[in-house]
Amino acid sequence: MIKLHMNLFWKKSCILGIYAISDDENTLVKEDFSGKLNEVIVEIGNSREISIAGDFNSRTEKKN
Repeated sequence: MIKLHMNLFWKKSCILGIYAISDDENTLVKEDFSGKLNEVIVEIGNSREISIAGDFNSRTEKKN
């Protein structure tokens, strides 16, 4: 995860660059990823506008 804090047009902003884990991963791994992402968002709080970008592995089927 990459976290970039900056001021854009006099607004405090934070861009999160995220490479999400595969849907094929174990449930505990996926929950750990979600928990860490939530911690980062809570840490930033309402102090900045948050933009999230990256690869979220939108595949919905398991690979064979």
